[in-house]
Amino acid sequence: MRGSLIWAAIDLERPTRPICIVQADSINGTAPTMIGIPVTPTPPRAGWPLTLEIPAGAAGLEATTWLQVTKPLTVSRERLREPIGNLPSGLLDQLDAALKVVLALT
Repeated sequence: MRGSLIWAAIDLERPTRPICIVQADSINGTAPTMIGIPVTPTPPRAGWPLTLEIPAGAAGLEATTWLQVTKPLTVSRERLREPIGNLPSGLLDQLDAALKVVLALT
């Protein structure tokens, strides 16, 4: 499940939006919540280095989108909807590296 993109109902402003699950698979089966990174169709502002591009056609998305690595969130399983696809392994590696920077793990 880690690296999966899933539609999730995370706020009242829009019915659903995609998130990328980053929580460890070892706890995904029993945890009542999931940690994810929001996905946005809005290109990043200049000088915003920790937003990763998901190219059109990758991970089940039709358009180019971006992972908002600096905005991890916790979502109740009840708010998860349909799966979209999976990040390619190279992009998941980039996401892991960016998370280490955001969370000061390097």
